Amino acid sequence: MNRLRPFLKIRNIVIALVALLLVALGAVFGPLAAAGPTLVSVTPADGAADANPQAAIRVEFDQWIQLGSVAGAVRFDPPAEFTIAGDGGWFTRVVTIKPTDGLRYGARYKLTIDNSVKNLFGRSLDKPLTAAFATAPYVTIARLGPEQGAKKVALDAPITVEFGAPVVPAEQVAAAAQNPTLADGMPQPLALAPEAKGVGRWLSPTLYGFYPDGGLHAATEYNATVRTDVTPDGKARLEKPLSWNFTTEAPLLAGTRPYDGATETPANGPIEVRLAPDVDSASAGAHFTLVEAQTGVPVDGKITASGGGFLFAPAAPLQRGARYEARLTPGIKTTTGRPLNDGPLTWSFTVIGDLEIVQVEPPADTTEVLTDTHRISVRFNHPVVALTTIDAQQTLPQPLTIEPAPVGVGRWLDTSTYIFSPTAGLAPSTSYRVHVAAGLSDQTGGALRQPYAWTFKTITPQVVQTSPVSGDQQASPRDPIQIFFNQPMDPAGLRAAISLRNGDTDAIVPGALTFAASAATFPAPDKPLSWRSSSHPRRWSAAQPTGWSSPPGRVRRRAMGRWPASTVARSASCRCRN
Repeated sequence: MNRLRPFLKIRNIVIALVALLLVALGAVFGPLAAAGPTLVSVTPADGAADANPQAAIRVEFDQWIQLGSVAGAVRFDPPAEFTIAGDGGWFTRVVTIKPTDGLRYGARYKLTIDNSVKNLFGRSLDKPLTAAFATAPYVTIARLGPEQGAKKVALDAPITVEFGAPVVPAEQVAAAAQNPTLADGMPQPLALAPEAKGVGRWLSPTLYGFYPDGGLHAATEYNATVRTDVTPDGKARLEKPLSWNFTTEAPLLAGTRPYDGATETPANGPIEVRLAPDVDSASAGAHFTLVEAQTGVPVDGKITASGGGFLFAPAAPLQRGARYEARLTPGIKTTTGRPLNDGPLTWSFTVIGDLEIVQVEPPADTTEVLTDTHRISVRFNHPVVALTTIDAQQTLPQPLTIEPAPVGVGRWLDTSTYIFSPTAGLAPSTSYRVHVAAGLSDQTGGALRQPYAWTFKTITPQVVQTSPVSGDQQASPRDPIQIFFNQPMDPAGLRAAISLRNGDTDAIVPGALTFAASAATFPAPDKPLSWRSSSHPRRWSAAQPTGWSSPPGRVRRRAMGRWPASTVARSASCRCRN
Protein backbone atom coordinates (compact mmCIF):
# COMPACT_ATOMS: atom_id res chain seq x y z
CA MET A 1 0.00 0.00 0.00
CA ASN A 2 2.82 2.36 0.82
CA ARG A 3 4.32 1.57 -2.56
CA LEU A 4 1.07 2.61 -4.34
CA ARG A 5 0.60 5.82 -2.44
CA PRO A 6 2.70 7.97 -4.92
CA PHE A 7 0.36 6.90 -7.71
CA LEU A 8 -2.86 7.93 -5.79
CA LYS A 9 -2.19 11.62 -6.01
CA ILE A 10 -5.04 13.77 -7.35
CA ARG A 11 -3.15 14.68 -10.47
CA ASN A 12 -2.68 11.13 -11.44
CA ILE A 13 -6.38 10.32 -10.81
CA VAL A 14 -7.54 13.18 -13.02
CA ILE A 15 -5.22 12.07 -15.81
CA ALA A 16 -6.63 8.56 -15.61
CA LEU A 17 -10.23 9.78 -15.77
CA VAL A 18 -9.54 11.97 -18.75
CA ALA A 19 -7.94 9.05 -20.49
CA LEU A 20 -11.01 6.89 -19.85
CA LEU A 21 -13.32 9.65 -21.11
CA LEU A 22 -11.35 9.99 -24.28
CA VAL A 23 -11.57 6.26 -24.86
CA ALA A 24 -15.35 6.34 -24.33
CA LEU A 25 -15.82 9.34 -26.60
CA GLY A 26 -13.74 7.65 -29.17
CA ALA A 27 -15.97 4.60 -29.01
CA VAL A 28 -19.07 6.77 -29.47
CA PHE A 29 -17.95 9.40 -31.86
CA GLY A 30 -15.32 7.42 -33.63
CA PRO A 31 -17.82 5.82 -36.02
CA LEU A 32 -19.50 9.23 -36.57
CA ALA A 33 -16.22 10.63 -37.63
CA ALA A 34 -15.27 7.62 -39.64
CA ALA A 35 -18.58 7.14 -41.61
CA GLY A 36 -21.73 9.04 -42.54
CA PRO A 37 -25.27 8.16 -41.25
CA THR A 38 -27.29 5.28 -42.63
CA LEU A 39 -31.09 5.22 -42.88
CA VAL A 40 -32.65 2.47 -40.70
CA SER A 41 -36.40 2.69 -41.55
CA VAL A 42 -39.07 4.82 -43.22
CA THR A 43 -42.81 4.83 -42.44
CA PRO A 44 -44.71 4.40 -44.71
CA ALA A 45 -42.42 1.80 -46.13
CA ASP A 46 -41.37 1.60 -49.72
CA GLY A 47 -44.26 -0.03 -51.67
CA ALA A 48 -46.99 0.78 -49.11
CA ALA A 49 -50.44 0.98 -50.79
CA ASP A 50 -52.64 2.62 -48.10
CA ALA A 51 -50.55 5.28 -46.41
CA ASN A 52 -52.46 7.76 -44.27
CA PRO A 53 -52.38 11.09 -46.16
CA GLN A 54 -52.76 13.02 -42.87
CA ALA A 55 -50.00 11.21 -40.99
CA ALA A 56 -46.38 12.35 -40.66
CA ILE A 57 -43.61 10.39 -42.36
CA ARG A 58 -41.16 8.92 -39.86
CA VAL A 59 -37.50 8.46 -40.79
CA GLU A 60 -34.99 6.78 -38.44
CA PHE A 61 -31.16 6.93 -38.81
CA ASP A 62 -28.49 4.81 -37.18
CA GLN A 63 -26.73 7.87 -35.66
CA TRP A 64 -27.39 11.42 -34.66
CA ILE A 65 -27.77 13.81 -37.50
CA GLN A 66 -28.01 17.55 -37.85
CA LEU A 67 -31.77 18.32 -38.04
CA GLY A 68 -31.11 21.41 -40.10
CA SER A 69 -29.53 19.35 -42.85
CA VAL A 70 -32.73 17.32 -43.45
CA ALA A 71 -35.08 19.99 -44.85
CA GLY A 72 -32.94 20.53 -47.92
CA ALA A 73 -32.48 16.84 -48.49
CA VAL A 74 -36.20 15.89 -48.66
CA ARG A 75 -38.21 16.02 -51.89
CA PHE A 76 -41.74 14.80 -52.75
CA ASP A 77 -42.89 13.85 -56.21
CA PRO A 78 -45.46 15.23 -56.81
CA PRO A 79 -44.26 18.20 -54.74
CA ALA A 80 -45.71 18.78 -51.27
CA GLU A 81 -44.95 21.36 -48.63
CA PHE A 82 -43.85 20.00 -45.28
CA THR A 83 -42.23 20.74 -41.95
CA ILE A 84 -39.39 18.88 -40.20
CA ALA A 85 -39.23 17.91 -36.53
CA GLY A 86 -36.96 15.68 -34.47
CA ASP A 87 -37.44 13.85 -31.22
CA GLY A 88 -34.05 14.83 -29.78
CA GLY A 89 -33.71 18.55 -30.44
CA TRP A 90 -31.18 19.90 -32.91
CA PHE A 91 -29.32 16.58 -33.03
CA THR A 92 -31.63 13.57 -33.43
CA ARG A 93 -31.84 10.07 -34.78
CA VAL A 94 -35.60 10.16 -35.61
CA VAL A 95 -37.05 12.75 -37.98
CA THR A 96 -40.76 13.35 -38.72
CA ILE A 97 -41.74 14.88 -42.03
CA LYS A 98 -45.22 16.44 -41.74
CA PRO A 99 -46.93 17.51 -44.99
CA THR A 100 -48.42 20.95 -44.33
CA ASP A 101 -51.96 20.19 -45.60
CA GLY A 102 -51.54 16.46 -45.81
CA LEU A 103 -50.94 14.49 -48.92
CA ARG A 104 -53.54 13.89 -51.56
CA TYR A 105 -55.86 10.89 -51.16
CA GLY A 106 -55.56 8.10 -53.64
CA ALA A 107 -52.24 9.38 -55.06
CA ARG A 108 -48.84 7.81 -55.65
CA TYR A 109 -45.80 9.56 -54.14
CA LYS A 110 -42.04 9.19 -54.34
CA LEU A 111 -40.02 10.37 -51.34
CA THR A 112 -36.34 11.16 -51.86
CA ILE A 113 -33.81 11.95 -49.11
CA ASP A 114 -30.43 12.79 -50.69
CA ASN A 115 -26.95 12.67 -49.20
CA SER A 116 -27.00 16.24 -47.95
CA VAL A 117 -28.12 14.89 -44.59
CA LYS A 118 -25.10 15.20 -42.25
CA ASN A 119 -24.13 13.81 -38.89
CA LEU A 120 -22.47 15.60 -35.98
CA PHE A 121 -19.12 15.65 -37.75
CA GLY A 122 -20.54 16.74 -41.09
CA ARG A 123 -20.30 13.34 -42.66
CA SER A 124 -23.01 12.91 -45.35
CA LEU A 125 -25.62 10.19 -45.71
CA ASP A 126 -23.89 7.14 -47.05
CA LYS A 127 -26.68 6.22 -49.45
CA PRO A 128 -29.61 8.42 -50.59
CA LEU A 129 -33.15 7.09 -49.91
CA THR A 130 -35.93 6.69 -52.43
CA ALA A 131 -39.30 5.31 -51.21
CA ALA A 132 -42.45 5.02 -53.35
CA PHE A 133 -45.88 4.60 -51.72
CA ALA A 134 -49.57 5.22 -52.40
CA THR A 135 -51.97 7.04 -50.10
CA ALA A 136 -55.33 5.63 -49.09
CA PRO A 137 -58.24 6.71 -51.31
CA TYR A 138 -61.27 8.62 -50.06
CA VAL A 139 -63.75 6.29 -48.45
CA THR A 140 -67.11 5.87 -50.16
CA ILE A 141 -70.57 5.13 -48.76
CA ALA A 142 -72.35 2.09 -50.15
CA ARG A 143 -75.69 2.31 -48.37
CA LEU A 144 -77.63 4.52 -45.96
CA GLY A 145 -80.46 3.63 -43.65
CA PRO A 146 -83.04 5.09 -43.71
CA GLU A 147 -82.64 5.97 -47.36
CA GLN A 148 -82.65 9.51 -48.68
CA GLY A 149 -86.16 10.97 -48.50
CA ALA A 150 -87.62 8.05 -46.59
CA LYS A 151 -91.03 8.68 -45.00
CA LYS A 152 -92.71 7.24 -41.93
CA VAL A 153 -89.46 5.98 -40.45
CA ALA A 154 -90.04 4.07 -37.20
CA LEU A 155 -89.16 6.04 -34.09
CA ASP A 156 -86.91 3.25 -32.81
CA ALA A 157 -85.18 2.62 -36.13
CA PRO A 158 -81.35 2.80 -36.10
CA ILE A 159 -79.50 5.13 -38.48
CA THR A 160 -76.91 3.10 -40.34
CA VAL A 161 -74.02 3.93 -42.66
CA GLU A 162 -72.32 1.22 -44.68
CA PHE A 163 -68.96 2.19 -46.16
CA GLY A 164 -67.50 0.82 -49.36
CA ALA A 165 -64.30 -0.41 -47.66
CA PRO A 166 -63.20 -1.30 -44.12
CA VAL A 167 -62.84 1.74 -41.88
CA VAL A 168 -61.93 0.18 -38.53
CA PRO A 169 -60.01 -3.06 -37.88
CA ALA A 170 -62.06 -6.21 -37.34
CA GLU A 171 -60.07 -6.93 -34.17
CA GLN A 172 -61.12 -3.58 -32.72
CA VAL A 173 -64.79 -4.28 -33.52
CA ALA A 174 -64.59 -7.66 -31.79
CA ALA A 175 -62.94 -6.19 -28.71
CA ALA A 176 -65.50 -3.37 -28.52
CA ALA A 177 -68.33 -5.90 -28.60
CA GLN A 178 -67.05 -7.28 -25.32
CA ASN A 179 -66.16 -3.95 -23.72
CA PRO A 180 -68.55 -0.97 -24.02
CA THR A 181 -65.79 1.37 -22.91
CA LEU A 182 -63.76 0.47 -25.98
CA ALA A 183 -66.87 0.88 -28.13
CA ASP A 184 -67.39 4.42 -26.87
CA GLY A 185 -63.85 5.30 -27.86
CA MET A 186 -64.24 4.25 -31.49
CA PRO A 187 -64.93 6.76 -34.29
CA GLN A 188 -68.38 8.42 -34.22
CA PRO A 189 -68.79 9.85 -37.74
CA LEU A 190 -72.56 10.65 -37.68
CA ALA A 191 -74.36 13.83 -36.68
CA LEU A 192 -78.17 14.35 -36.51
CA ALA A 193 -80.20 17.53 -36.68
CA PRO A 194 -82.28 18.01 -34.64
CA GLU A 195 -79.90 16.43 -32.19
CA ALA A 196 -80.79 13.02 -30.78
CA LYS A 197 -79.10 11.32 -27.87
CA GLY A 198 -78.02 7.74 -28.36
CA VAL A 199 -75.10 5.37 -28.81
CA GLY A 200 -73.04 4.64 -31.88
CA ARG A 201 -71.63 1.19 -32.53
CA TRP A 202 -69.50 -0.36 -35.24
CA LEU A 203 -71.20 -3.59 -36.23
CA SER A 204 -68.47 -4.59 -38.65
CA PRO A 205 -65.37 -2.93 -40.16
CA THR A 206 -67.63 -1.29 -42.77
CA LEU A 207 -70.99 -0.85 -40.95
CA TYR A 208 -71.77 1.85 -38.39
CA GLY A 209 -75.10 2.17 -36.58
CA PHE A 210 -76.53 4.90 -34.37
CA TYR A 211 -79.29 3.90 -31.92
CA PRO A 212 -81.40 6.77 -30.55
CA ASP A 213 -81.91 6.69 -26.80
CA GLY A 214 -85.68 6.70 -26.23
CA GLY A 215 -86.44 6.92 -29.93
CA LEU A 216 -86.60 9.73 -32.44
CA HIS A 217 -89.19 12.49 -32.35
CA ALA A 218 -92.44 11.79 -34.18
CA ALA A 219 -93.45 13.58 -37.40
CA THR A 220 -89.98 15.14 -37.63
CA GLU A 221 -87.69 15.68 -40.61
CA TYR A 222 -84.14 14.75 -39.68
CA ASN A 223 -80.92 15.71 -41.43
CA ALA A 224 -78.15 13.16 -41.00
CA THR A 225 -74.54 14.00 -41.86
CA VAL A 226 -71.47 11.82 -42.14
CA ARG A 227 -68.50 13.98 -41.22
CA THR A 228 -65.57 14.36 -43.61
CA ASP A 229 -63.10 12.82 -41.19
CA VAL A 230 -64.63 9.42 -40.63
CA THR A 231 -61.74 8.51 -38.33
CA PRO A 232 -59.93 11.07 -36.13
CA ASP A 233 -56.51 10.26 -37.62
CA GLY A 234 -57.76 11.22 -41.08
CA LYS A 235 -56.97 7.94 -42.76
CA ALA A 236 -60.65 7.23 -43.48
CA ARG A 237 -61.97 10.41 -45.02
CA LEU A 238 -64.81 11.40 -47.30
CA GLU A 239 -64.03 13.66 -50.20
CA LYS A 240 -66.83 15.88 -48.91
CA PRO A 241 -69.45 15.58 -46.17
CA LEU A 242 -72.52 13.51 -47.02
CA SER A 243 -75.95 14.59 -45.82
CA TRP A 244 -79.42 13.12 -46.35
CA ASN A 245 -82.94 13.63 -45.01
CA PHE A 246 -85.71 11.38 -43.76
CA THR A 247 -89.00 11.90 -41.94
CA THR A 248 -90.22 9.89 -38.98
CA GLU A 249 -93.66 8.35 -38.64
CA ALA A 250 -96.47 10.07 -36.78
CA PRO A 251 -97.99 7.38 -34.53
CA LEU A 252 -100.82 8.57 -32.35
CA LEU A 253 -102.29 5.62 -30.44
CA ALA A 254 -100.46 2.86 -28.64
CA GLY A 255 -103.71 1.23 -27.50
CA THR A 256 -107.17 1.80 -26.06
CA ARG A 257 -109.43 0.13 -23.56
CA PRO A 258 -112.05 -0.76 -24.64
CA TYR A 259 -110.38 -1.70 -27.92
CA ASP A 260 -111.90 -1.14 -31.34
CA GLY A 261 -114.79 -3.55 -31.86
CA ALA A 262 -115.01 -4.55 -28.20
CA THR A 263 -118.32 -5.90 -26.92
CA GLU A 264 -119.72 -6.42 -23.43
CA THR A 265 -117.96 -3.23 -22.29
CA PRO A 266 -118.88 -2.18 -18.71
CA ALA A 267 -121.37 0.67 -18.64
CA ASN A 268 -119.68 2.56 -15.82
CA GLY A 269 -115.94 2.18 -16.47
CA PRO A 270 -113.46 4.81 -17.74
CA ILE A 271 -112.17 4.97 -21.31
CA GLU A 272 -108.38 4.52 -21.29
CA VAL A 273 -106.30 6.00 -24.11
CA ARG A 274 -102.64 5.00 -24.40
CA LEU A 275 -100.66 7.37 -26.60
CA ALA A 276 -97.63 6.66 -28.75
CA PRO A 277 -94.26 8.01 -27.64
CA ASP A 278 -93.70 11.75 -28.14
CA VAL A 279 -97.44 12.58 -28.26
CA ASP A 280 -98.46 15.56 -26.12
CA SER A 281 -101.09 14.01 -23.81
CA ALA A 282 -102.67 17.37 -22.99
CA SER A 283 -103.10 18.12 -26.69
CA ALA A 284 -104.58 14.66 -27.30
CA GLY A 285 -106.99 14.99 -24.38
CA ALA A 286 -108.23 18.33 -25.69
CA HIS A 287 -109.07 16.68 -29.03
CA PHE A 288 -110.92 13.65 -27.57
CA THR A 289 -114.68 13.13 -27.80
CA LEU A 290 -117.00 10.19 -27.11
CA VAL A 291 -120.37 10.03 -28.89
CA GLU A 292 -123.32 7.63 -29.01
CA ALA A 293 -122.87 6.11 -32.48
CA GLN A 294 -126.50 6.04 -33.55
CA THR A 295 -127.45 9.56 -32.48
CA GLY A 296 -124.05 11.30 -32.50
CA VAL A 297 -124.82 12.84 -29.08
CA PRO A 298 -121.56 13.62 -27.20
CA VAL A 299 -120.99 12.06 -23.79
CA ASP A 300 -120.12 14.41 -20.94
CA GLY A 301 -117.15 13.41 -18.83
CA LYS A 302 -113.82 14.33 -17.30
CA ILE A 303 -110.30 13.76 -18.64
CA THR A 304 -107.43 13.02 -16.27
CA ALA A 305 -103.80 12.36 -17.09
CA SER A 306 -102.53 8.81 -16.85
CA GLY A 307 -99.14 7.25 -17.43
CA GLY A 308 -98.55 7.28 -21.17
CA GLY A 309 -101.96 8.80 -21.99
CA PHE A 310 -105.22 9.83 -20.31
CA LEU A 311 -108.51 8.53 -18.88
CA PHE A 312 -112.00 9.69 -19.84
CA ALA A 313 -114.60 9.10 -17.11
CA PRO A 314 -118.21 9.54 -18.33
CA ALA A 315 -120.35 11.70 -16.06
CA ALA A 316 -123.07 9.00 -16.05
CA PRO A 317 -123.15 5.28 -16.87
CA LEU A 318 -123.26 4.57 -20.58
CA GLN A 319 -126.44 3.23 -22.12
CA ARG A 320 -126.57 -0.56 -21.93
CA GLY A 321 -126.48 -2.30 -25.30
CA ALA A 322 -125.55 0.91 -27.14
CA ARG A 323 -122.57 1.36 -29.48
CA TYR A 324 -120.23 4.28 -28.84
CA GLU A 325 -117.56 5.90 -31.00
CA ALA A 326 -114.39 7.50 -29.60
CA ARG A 327 -112.69 10.18 -31.68
CA LEU A 328 -109.37 12.00 -31.74
CA THR A 329 -109.93 15.02 -33.93
CA PRO A 330 -107.25 16.67 -36.13
CA GLY A 331 -104.67 18.99 -34.61
CA ILE A 332 -102.91 16.85 -32.00
CA LYS A 333 -99.24 17.80 -31.55
CA THR A 334 -96.04 16.14 -30.45
CA THR A 335 -94.08 17.16 -27.37
CA THR A 336 -91.99 19.35 -29.68
CA GLY A 337 -95.06 21.06 -31.15
CA ARG A 338 -95.19 19.31 -34.51
CA PRO A 339 -98.65 18.39 -35.90
CA LEU A 340 -99.45 14.69 -35.88
CA ASN A 341 -102.81 14.08 -37.55
CA ASP A 342 -104.61 15.94 -40.31
CA GLY A 343 -107.67 13.67 -40.08
CA PRO A 344 -109.77 12.13 -37.31
CA LEU A 345 -108.88 8.84 -35.67
CA THR A 346 -111.87 6.79 -34.48
CA TRP A 347 -112.69 3.49 -32.82
CA SER A 348 -115.92 2.05 -31.49
CA PHE A 349 -117.19 -0.40 -28.88
CA THR A 350 -120.50 -1.76 -27.62
CA VAL A 351 -121.65 -1.50 -24.01
CA ILE A 352 -122.81 -4.64 -22.27
CA GLY A 353 -126.53 -5.25 -22.69
CA ASP A 354 -129.21 -6.32 -20.22
CA LEU A 355 -129.67 -9.84 -18.96
CA GLU A 356 -130.96 -12.26 -21.59
CA ILE A 357 -131.64 -15.98 -21.87
CA VAL A 358 -129.41 -17.61 -24.46
CA GLN A 359 -130.29 -21.30 -24.06
CA VAL A 360 -132.99 -23.45 -22.47
CA GLU A 361 -133.34 -27.20 -21.99
CA PRO A 362 -135.43 -28.97 -23.14
CA PRO A 363 -135.51 -26.67 -26.18
CA ALA A 364 -138.67 -24.65 -26.69
CA ASP A 365 -141.60 -26.54 -28.26
CA THR A 366 -139.84 -29.88 -28.01
CA THR A 367 -142.09 -32.94 -28.01
CA GLU A 368 -141.43 -36.51 -26.96
CA VAL A 369 -139.37 -35.42 -23.92
CA LEU A 370 -138.57 -38.47 -21.81
CA THR A 371 -140.37 -38.62 -18.49
CA ASP A 372 -137.17 -39.57 -16.70
CA THR A 373 -135.31 -36.45 -17.81
CA HIS A 374 -133.11 -35.00 -15.09
CA ARG A 375 -132.56 -31.50 -16.43
CA ILE A 376 -134.75 -28.48 -17.03
CA SER A 377 -132.27 -25.63 -17.37
CA VAL A 378 -131.76 -22.05 -18.43
CA ARG A 379 -128.50 -20.31 -19.33
CA PHE A 380 -128.10 -16.52 -19.19
CA ASN A 381 -125.74 -14.31 -21.17
CA HIS A 382 -124.19 -12.78 -18.01
CA PRO A 383 -123.33 -14.08 -14.56
CA VAL A 384 -126.41 -13.90 -12.34
CA VAL A 385 -124.99 -15.21 -9.08
CA ALA A 386 -121.57 -15.08 -7.51
CA LEU A 387 -119.51 -18.15 -6.82
CA THR A 388 -120.63 -19.70 -3.56
CA THR A 389 -120.62 -22.92 -1.56
CA ILE A 390 -123.07 -25.80 -1.99
CA ASP A 391 -124.63 -25.04 1.39
CA ALA A 392 -125.36 -21.47 0.32
CA GLN A 393 -127.25 -22.51 -2.82
CA GLN A 394 -130.60 -22.10 -1.06
CA THR A 395 -129.97 -18.39 -0.56
CA LEU A 396 -129.57 -17.80 -4.30
CA PRO A 397 -132.39 -16.82 -6.66
CA GLN A 398 -134.57 -19.69 -7.94
CA PRO A 399 -135.62 -18.27 -11.32
CA LEU A 400 -137.76 -21.10 -12.80
CA THR A 401 -141.50 -21.59 -12.34
CA ILE A 402 -142.79 -24.83 -13.94
CA GLU A 403 -146.44 -25.64 -14.61
CA PRO A 404 -147.65 -28.22 -13.76
CA ALA A 405 -145.15 -28.22 -10.91
CA PRO A 406 -143.00 -31.36 -10.77
CA VAL A 407 -141.28 -32.58 -7.61
CA GLY A 408 -137.58 -31.80 -7.71
CA VAL A 409 -134.66 -29.58 -6.65
CA GLY A 410 -133.01 -26.58 -8.31
CA ARG A 411 -129.41 -25.44 -8.21
CA TRP A 412 -126.93 -23.15 -10.01
CA LEU A 413 -124.51 -25.20 -12.10
CA ASP A 414 -122.31 -22.13 -12.57
CA THR A 415 -122.77 -18.38 -12.25
CA SER A 416 -125.00 -18.18 -15.33
CA THR A 417 -126.66 -21.62 -15.63
CA TYR A 418 -129.59 -22.77 -13.46
CA ILE A 419 -130.85 -26.38 -13.45
CA PHE A 420 -134.06 -27.90 -12.05
CA SER A 421 -133.83 -31.68 -11.62
CA PRO A 422 -137.16 -33.62 -11.26
CA THR A 423 -136.83 -36.30 -8.59
CA ALA A 424 -140.05 -38.24 -9.31
CA GLY A 425 -140.04 -38.00 -13.09
CA LEU A 426 -142.34 -36.05 -15.36
CA ALA A 427 -145.88 -37.05 -16.26
CA PRO A 428 -146.26 -38.63 -19.69
CA SER A 429 -148.23 -36.98 -22.49
CA THR A 430 -148.11 -33.67 -20.59
CA SER A 431 -147.41 -30.13 -21.79
CA TYR A 432 -145.14 -28.20 -19.41
CA ARG A 433 -144.68 -24.42 -19.32
CA VAL A 434 -141.46 -22.96 -17.84
CA HIS A 435 -141.48 -19.29 -16.85
CA VAL A 436 -138.73 -16.81 -15.84
CA ALA A 437 -140.06 -13.58 -14.36
CA ALA A 438 -138.80 -10.17 -15.40
CA GLY A 439 -136.58 -8.21 -13.01
CA LEU A 440 -133.91 -10.86 -12.36
CA SER A 441 -130.63 -8.96 -11.83
CA ASP A 442 -127.17 -10.00 -12.99
CA GLN A 443 -123.69 -9.34 -11.62
CA THR A 444 -123.02 -6.54 -14.12
CA GLY A 445 -125.89 -4.31 -12.98
CA GLY A 446 -128.27 -5.39 -15.74
CA ALA A 447 -131.67 -7.05 -15.39
CA LEU A 448 -134.06 -9.25 -17.35
CA ARG A 449 -136.40 -6.61 -18.81
CA GLN A 450 -139.07 -8.94 -20.21
CA PRO A 451 -140.47 -12.21 -18.83
CA TYR A 452 -139.45 -15.35 -20.69
CA ALA A 453 -141.42 -18.58 -21.09
CA TRP A 454 -141.17 -21.74 -23.14
CA THR A 455 -143.06 -25.02 -23.38
CA PHE A 456 -142.27 -28.65 -24.05
CA LYS A 457 -144.30 -31.89 -24.08
CA THR A 458 -143.38 -35.23 -22.60
CA ILE A 459 -143.42 -38.41 -24.60
CA THR A 460 -146.66 -40.41 -25.18
CA PRO A 461 -146.31 -44.01 -23.90
CA GLN A 462 -146.31 -46.65 -26.64
CA VAL A 463 -145.88 -50.39 -26.89
CA VAL A 464 -142.96 -51.05 -29.17
CA GLN A 465 -142.83 -54.86 -29.03
CA THR A 466 -144.56 -57.94 -27.53
CA SER A 467 -143.38 -61.48 -26.98
CA PRO A 468 -144.88 -63.58 -28.38
CA VAL A 469 -145.85 -61.33 -31.26
CA SER A 470 -149.48 -60.93 -32.19
CA GLY A 471 -150.77 -63.72 -34.44
CA ASP A 472 -148.02 -66.15 -33.45
CA GLN A 473 -149.31 -69.66 -34.28
CA GLN A 474 -146.50 -71.50 -32.49
CA ALA A 475 -146.45 -69.82 -29.04
CA SER A 476 -145.26 -71.95 -26.15
CA PRO A 477 -147.92 -72.51 -23.43
CA ARG A 478 -145.21 -72.27 -20.75
CA ASP A 479 -142.98 -69.27 -21.81
CA PRO A 480 -143.29 -65.82 -20.18
CA ILE A 481 -145.34 -63.15 -21.94
CA GLN A 482 -143.65 -59.70 -22.23
CA ILE A 483 -144.71 -56.19 -23.27
CA PHE A 484 -141.97 -53.61 -24.10
CA PHE A 485 -142.69 -49.85 -23.86
CA ASN A 486 -140.88 -46.81 -25.28
CA GLN A 487 -140.10 -45.46 -21.79
CA PRO A 488 -140.15 -46.52 -18.13
CA MET A 489 -143.73 -46.95 -16.92
CA ASP A 490 -145.53 -46.60 -13.58
CA PRO A 491 -145.91 -50.16 -12.19
CA ALA A 492 -149.11 -49.27 -10.27
CA GLY A 493 -150.80 -47.98 -13.39
CA LEU A 494 -149.69 -50.96 -15.43
CA ARG A 495 -151.01 -53.51 -12.90
CA ALA A 496 -154.45 -51.90 -13.12
CA ALA A 497 -154.33 -51.66 -16.90
CA ILE A 498 -152.90 -54.96 -18.12
CA SER A 499 -154.58 -58.39 -17.92
CA LEU A 500 -154.08 -61.76 -19.64
CA ARG A 501 -157.38 -63.37 -20.79
CA ASN A 502 -158.52 -66.47 -22.61
CA GLY A 503 -159.45 -65.45 -26.11
CA ASP A 504 -162.40 -67.82 -26.29
CA THR A 505 -163.96 -67.43 -22.84
CA ASP A 506 -162.57 -63.99 -21.82
CA ALA A 507 -161.56 -65.54 -18.51
CA ILE A 508 -158.56 -63.96 -16.77
CA VAL A 509 -155.47 -66.14 -16.76
CA PRO A 510 -153.96 -66.09 -13.24
CA GLY A 511 -150.34 -64.86 -12.91
CA ALA A 512 -148.24 -62.06 -11.29
CA LEU A 513 -147.10 -59.11 -13.43
CA THR A 514 -143.45 -58.06 -12.94
CA PHE A 515 -141.55 -54.99 -14.17
CA ALA A 516 -137.97 -54.31 -15.25
CA ALA A 517 -136.92 -51.01 -16.88
CA SER A 518 -139.37 -50.45 -19.74
CA ALA A 519 -140.78 -53.99 -19.85
CA ALA A 520 -143.78 -55.69 -18.20
CA THR A 521 -143.66 -59.48 -17.89
CA PHE A 522 -146.12 -62.26 -17.14
CA PRO A 523 -143.84 -65.04 -15.89
CA ALA A 524 -144.62 -68.61 -16.83
CA PRO A 525 -148.34 -69.13 -15.96
CA ASP A 526 -149.20 -70.99 -12.78
CA LYS A 527 -150.83 -73.62 -15.05
CA PRO A 528 -149.96 -74.21 -18.70
CA LEU A 529 -152.28 -72.50 -21.11
CA SER A 530 -155.03 -74.68 -22.55
CA TRP A 531 -154.49 -76.95 -25.51
CA ARG A 532 -156.93 -77.72 -28.29
CA SER A 533 -156.83 -80.70 -30.53
CA SER A 534 -156.98 -78.55 -33.61
CA SER A 535 -154.87 -75.39 -33.17
CA HIS A 536 -155.09 -75.01 -29.37
CA PRO A 537 -155.29 -71.23 -29.50
CA ARG A 538 -154.24 -69.08 -26.54
CA ARG A 539 -155.46 -65.51 -26.60
CA TRP A 540 -154.54 -62.59 -24.30
CA SER A 541 -155.41 -58.91 -24.14
CA ALA A 542 -153.58 -55.95 -22.53
CA ALA A 543 -155.32 -52.63 -21.93
CA GLN A 544 -153.27 -49.69 -23.31
CA PRO A 545 -153.64 -45.86 -23.16
CA THR A 546 -154.97 -43.90 -26.07
CA GLY A 547 -152.34 -43.33 -28.70
CA TRP A 548 -150.41 -46.54 -28.13
CA SER A 549 -149.43 -48.60 -31.10
CA SER A 550 -149.53 -52.37 -30.88
CA PRO A 551 -150.18 -55.36 -33.10
CA PRO A 552 -153.78 -55.49 -34.31
CA GLY A 553 -156.32 -57.46 -32.22
CA ARG A 554 -159.60 -57.18 -30.43
CA VAL A 555 -160.47 -53.91 -28.69
CA ARG A 556 -161.58 -53.54 -25.04
CA ARG A 557 -162.14 -50.40 -22.90
CA ARG A 558 -160.41 -50.05 -19.56
CA ALA A 559 -159.32 -47.25 -17.14
CA MET A 560 -155.58 -46.52 -16.93
CA GLY A 561 -154.26 -45.54 -13.46
CA ARG A 562 -151.91 -42.52 -13.96
CA TRP A 563 -152.77 -42.32 -17.65
CA PRO A 564 -155.66 -40.28 -19.05
CA ALA A 565 -159.12 -41.40 -17.88
CA SER A 566 -160.31 -42.03 -21.43
CA THR A 567 -158.29 -44.98 -22.67
CA VAL A 568 -158.72 -47.71 -25.21
CA ALA A 569 -157.85 -51.30 -24.36
CA ARG A 570 -156.48 -53.36 -27.19
CA SER A 571 -155.81 -57.04 -27.38
CA ALA A 572 -153.16 -59.06 -29.10
CA SER A 573 -153.73 -62.71 -29.81
CA CYS A 574 -151.61 -65.76 -30.41
CA ARG A 575 -152.20 -69.54 -30.62
CA CYS A 576 -150.32 -72.11 -28.63
CA ARG A 577 -148.61 -74.88 -30.53
CA ASN A 578 -149.54 -78.57 -30.09
